[in-house]
Amino acid sequence: MRSCDVLIVGGGPAGSSAAWQLRRAGADVLVLDRERFPRLKLCAGWITPEVVHDLEIDLEAYPHRLLTFPRLRVHWGRLQVPIPCVQHSIRRFEFDAWLLERSGAPLEQHNVRHIAADGADFVVDDAFRCRWLVGAGGTRCPVYRTLFRDLNPRASELQIVTLEHEIQYDWRDCDCHLWFFEEGLPGYSWYVPKENGWLNVGVGAIAERMKRSGQDIRAHWAHLAATLEGRLAPGARYEPRQRLHHRRCGWTRDSRSGRGHRPCGAQRPARGAGDHRRQALPAR
Repeated sequence: MRSCDVLIVGGGPAGSSAAWQLRRAGADVLVLDRERFPRLKLCAGWITPEVVHDLEIDLEAYPHRLLTFPRLRVHWGRLQVPIPCVQHSIRRFEFDAWLLERSGAPLEQHNVRHIAADGADFVVDDAFRCRWLVGAGGTRCPVYRTLFRDLNPRASELQIVTLEHEIQYDWRDCDCHLWFFEEGLPGYSWYVPKENGWLNVGVGAIAERMKRSGQDIRAHWAHLAATLEGRLAPGARYEPRQRLHHRRCGWTRDSRSGRGHRPCGAQRPARGAGDHRRQALPAR
């Protein structure tokens, strides 16, 4: 059985950033993830200057695709508003693997199935033992399901349904476009270009409101595809994937006190890493 101070379930930005900071503080950290990195991760995928600062990312030295937006173009009906800002578009396929490698924490490809307290420790699948257990596995995080679901059940109104796809495409418009509430959508659609010919497009909405109003997210996808065909991405071909997820993630459990802590709340695309690092560590 492998033992460590901190076991982190989930190797995405929240988990890898927590591992990075904990290792800097001298902790023995192990990360578990069911996927092998780099792995496909569909996400609109941009990071804010706050995340860049919190994670001490040197943009000049970042070795993968990174495109800086000087503005976001927000569409609301016939109104189009360019909002000045600074956002950095990344591909999660690259960014997540880079953060994990930078953390220096060892990664075990493992699908967690059983978590149990054992004296002052936690034991995971009779294969891993730890003093601290961090859940950073997103919507289906086994740490949440085992230790936090009864204490803090997820509200149905926080469940989001998305259809999205990331493709190689020689885009011409380098701005990020967001469409809010088009055709009665209780959410928004997006066009997010990536450096060197990649493009992420998608539709996201509150699942409960979609169901209550009898809407089909694929109809909203068809509307977005028609919009893109006419203006921004003519000739693009998509095979969108549907996902359900919640707007909060990240859990930490102390085996001795039994106290739990939820380090991050609602997140914007790829935003959770900085919040997780700042808020999870005081729980120690």
